[in-house]
Amino acid sequence: FIDLPSQVKNVDWFTNHCTFTWPTQGIWPSKNHYDKKTEPQSVDVSFQHGIIAHGNFRGELKVQNFPCIDKNAEYMTCKGQVGGISRCRFSSNGQYIATVGENDCSLFIWMLRTSQVF
Repeated sequence: FIDLPSQVKNVDWFTNHCTFTWPTQGIWPSKNHYDKKTEPQSVDVSFQHGIIAHGNFRGELKVQNFPCIDKNAEYMTCKGQVGGISRCRFSSNGQYIATVGENDCSLFIWMLRTSQVF
């Protein structure tokens, strides 16, 4: 049984799809730039490349270095989907990101051209 979140702070997880973790706190918009539509809706991490991808309610896919603790960390934005991104996942080799549109019911496959975002 886990009593405190700090008990699992340094656990090496096999996957990470949770938006509320210590190493994903920087993906959330700052209070000054907060908008419900910019909240991360789906998250995936490529541990082999050290990057995180997250989709929001605006249909934006953002890719950042992982872990992402700083809210002012740089990111790359990819747009294409209409409405929110309900799921995003890296391919097994970490070279592609698949996103599923919540409103347009589309599947996009994004190719990564580099293993480091910044």
